[in-house]
Amino acid sequence: MDVFQMLRYCGQKDYGGLVQYFSEEISNLAKVGYDFVAMTGKTPHIVFDNLQSRSPIPLACMLEAACRATQRTGYHSSAC
Repeated sequence: MDVFQMLRYCGQKDYGGLVQYFSEEISNLAKVGYDFVAMTGKTPHIVFDNLQSRSPIPLACMLEAACRATQRTGYHSSAC
């Protein structure tokens, strides 16, 4: 996925367009045999929940995984 395209959508606050862009790209990955997509950047997570509900394959969320790992250590964050 093109990070510059993602940043354009974010700069314009066009989150619907961002969801559509990511949804199309995720669908293309599913069509060629991907089993899941790992969302590893921070910025795409502003639309993660919406993407997850539309995705034909599972999405792995880096932020959720980091929060779970942090909580297991006993650390606390208002973000988790």
